[in-house]
Amino acid sequence: MRFSTAPFEREKRFLDSLNIGLIQKALWPLLALFILLNFSDVLTTTFAARLSQGFVEFSPVGSQLFRLGPGGYMLAYLLKFVTVIPLLYMVGFKRSDPKYDFQVRLLKFAAFVLLVALDIGLGAIVLGNNVPLLLKIV
Repeated sequence: MRFSTAPFEREKRFLDSLNIGLIQKALWPLLALFILLNFSDVLTTTFAARLSQGFVEFSPVGSQLFRLGPGGYMLAYLLKFVTVIPLLYMVGFKRSDPKYDFQVRLLKFAAFVLLVALDIGLGAIVLGNNVPLLLKIV
């Protein structure tokens, strides 16, 4: 059986065609937006939980931790923000050796796609669920 490198070459050409400098410039604002949205989600969830009698957390992990009281809240929020560590690594990584150019380009592209998806998803949660809930309560 013969192994074909054609798919790998196609992905390599695609990554080589990307303007990684432009992607890198977009990564820091995308990461900052993710952190801001995470903080907003925590803040609005905390306000909603304290202000509403019938507040229900939709996250199965979060709802179980919230039942544990203040310690559970702290653990839930710690787990929420621990995701920033690998993202920070992906965004801040600098190329050290040109022979790893493909891997660095792949890492930066993956970080870009991931952060765009996370920002859209978390933005929808904050703006679509939490803010209307707070406006209804207040």
